[in-house]
Amino acid sequence: MGLLSEGVPLSWNEIKLALEQIRNYALDQLIRVFHKYKNRQKDIFTWGDEVELILVRFDHENKNVQLLLKGHQLLPILLELNNKIDDGECRIAWHPEACDFVVEVFKDSCTLSPFRDELFKDDPDIKDDHIHLDSSTAGWGCCCLQVTFQAESFEESIHLYDQLLPLCPIMLCLSAASPIWRGYLSDIDCRWNIISEAADDRTIEEKKEKNLQSRYSSAPSYLADKNKHLNDIDYPVDQFVVSKLIEQGMPETLSRHFGHLFIRDPLVILKEFLHPVDDTNSYHFENLNSLVWNTLRLKPPPLNDDLLGWRVEFRPMDIQLSDFENAALVVFLALITRVIISYGLDITIPISQINENMNKAHNRDSIRREKFYFQYNNQISQMFINDIINGNNGFLGLVPLVRKYIYEREDIDADTRHTIEQYLLLISKRAAGTLLTNASWIRQFVLSHSSYKQDSIVSEEIQYDLIWKMVQIENGHENCPLIKNLKMDTHTDLHAK
Repeated sequence: MGLLSEGVPLSWNEIKLALEQIRNYALDQLIRVFHKYKNRQKDIFTWGDEVELILVRFDHENKNVQLLLKGHQLLPILLELNNKIDDGECRIAWHPEACDFVVEVFKDSCTLSPFRDELFKDDPDIKDDHIHLDSSTAGWGCCCLQVTFQAESFEESIHLYDQLLPLCPIMLCLSAASPIWRGYLSDIDCRWNIISEAADDRTIEEKKEKNLQSRYSSAPSYLADKNKHLNDIDYPVDQFVVSKLIEQGMPETLSRHFGHLFIRDPLVILKEFLHPVDDTNSYHFENLNSLVWNTLRLKPPPLNDDLLGWRVEFRPMDIQLSDFENAALVVFLALITRVIISYGLDITIPISQINENMNKAHNRDSIRREKFYFQYNNQISQMFINDIINGNNGFLGLVPLVRKYIYEREDIDADTRHTIEQYLLLISKRAAGTLLTNASWIRQFVLSHSSYKQDSIVSEEIQYDLIWKMVQIENGHENCPLIKNLKMDTHTDLHAK
């Protein structure tokens, strides 16, 4: 989740006049944050997940489903319900969401060849065999599953960030849930690259600059100096910012990370926050940090909130059909962070290989078909997801490592252990191909629908039946084929530290 503030947005012309001043404010605030919190220790391990949702309305008579544009009306109702939750129970923080690129079409037996997108069939510059998404909302309308972890200290947050970075494509592959775009069955399974292009605000000149990616992209570097040799793809930085931060005692590799953030222009500046009234607010830095959407985000404590520690936000996963699947993914990831800290697990690989893994994760049925770069026992190999998750002759596997960690804990009660095991079974069986990813299930639903004509077109009738099926499953009226007989029985909290 990015910075949330209320106020009057400045126009772009007003922002341009104040750009240098805004960057100076942000840099000063970052330096104050670093000096105030660099020696902070012994924060407890906490985590929280962010689940993005879409509102739809059903026309059952005409078998049609449409977006419901009433989020602004529903939000106050949800907030009021949240206020009625008893103290001690888990509260939900409800927030509004923001809502020229192409996707390769899935070529079925009756798909036109070459396939020509109907909306753009007379445009000579349009690519054949691609779905063309003509609005940035095609990306911003996607839903994702994000989770933020609070580290014990500044040093631990850097360590967690670096070890979670190679897991981004692995978890993206496990959570794949996005095979349909603008009414066509595509040849990809994930949303990440779509929203990356939707959020790409680079100018023509900036696109010519070497290695300057979209502001929504895979994280470009590790943060720890000891891992800087793995940053094998150069990336542009604001050298003044880097030099200033190093001068203030910040490690070089982390200084370059922030120097890269500072090459971006702020997208939104609120009039009320343009000029800080004192030194206790870090609005401009947090605003800049939150408007670059990498697969990971390092979140330093804000100047005006001593309750928050150093945090790492994990951002690549697709949202899942059921609450159980979402919970399984975030709990598994939370437990992986404990394995990393407890066992000193090191799975770092070069950034170039992470980028290659990210691209592979988007491919159709990549969970069974693709091999991914992964490090174990100080060796980097290409492995199937099943080997990474469940292990092979040379590597124990991430799920067995989590089971080992749980087995060694004495402060986890029986029903929590049972629920964790249900979550681990979902991850394990999905990696092994016994359970389908959301993307594979959606694809199978379309291909087997009686109205499907093997032409890659997902008609309104198919869309209606698919989404209604999803609603019935999520509301418990039908069994979920994605989790089968797995279920959650926990009635107590997980207190793993």
